[in-house]
Amino acid sequence: MKSDKRDIDRVGFAARLMNVAPAEGEPIITDTEPVFTSNQLSVVKAVGVVELGDEALEDNIEREGFEDTLIAMIGGQAGIDLEELYINGDTGSGDPYLALIDGWNKLAGAQLTGVASADFDPVDVESMFEAMLVELITNNTVFLRLRAQMKFWVSWKVENDYREVLRARGTDLGDSAQTANRPLAYKGIPVIPVFNMPVGEVLMAHDDNLVYGIRRDIRLEPDRLPRSGRTDFVVTFRTDANYEQEDGAVHATGYTG
Repeated sequence: MKSDKRDIDRVGFAARLMNVAPAEGEPIITDTEPVFTSNQLSVVKAVGVVELGDEALEDNIEREGFEDTLIAMIGGQAGIDLEELYINGDTGSGDPYLALIDGWNKLAGAQLTGVASADFDPVDVESMFEAMLVELITNNTVFLRLRAQMKFWVSWKVENDYREVLRARGTDLGDSAQTANRPLAYKGIPVIPVFNMPVGEVLMAHDDNLVYGIRRDIRLEPDRLPRSGRTDFVVTFRTDANYEQEDGAVHATGYTG
């Protein structure tokens, strides 16, 4: 991103474009205009500090090379933390970091729950998948054309429970689900485990609809504190997440398995 704010513009048609051709000399029966809408990215700043004491550096088997190892580890953890913010961000959260933004789970246009069996059976993983699929294609028929691009982004528990359901069927698919680390799918839609997805939650969306922006490259800077005998590594980034079209996403909570 080149600025602190960026519009995510989209255009589409809310109704049929084509109509009966008018007779010669007759006016066109109806005009259809494209509908322009937009969401916005508005970046916030996050910072992390890692302390490396001089003794830890001197005593480590890698010696000076350990600093490079630590920098690589910091970069990896920063990526995990960004994913957590994009997925679980909630400005109403009691966690100050997650309260920085509203993330994809919070912003999804359709919100389903298994609490009190309101929208699906909370102990039946296929009931949840089916409810999410029906919700999307019933209320947002335009996404029928994008079904091949959709994915279920799930927690490790949901993926494991679905694997157990397939295993219990006693078929070749069930055997391979148990013995091989093959990707799973529900009615052709991939089921993908995500490290930061909360245990009882699932997000259904397609990749291109999940939008994020970083104001500038993630910055990692050393801050030498000789009196304290340490070096602080300070990592900062400015970022936000949103949807291109939130109506094309379904978020489910309350699954217990």
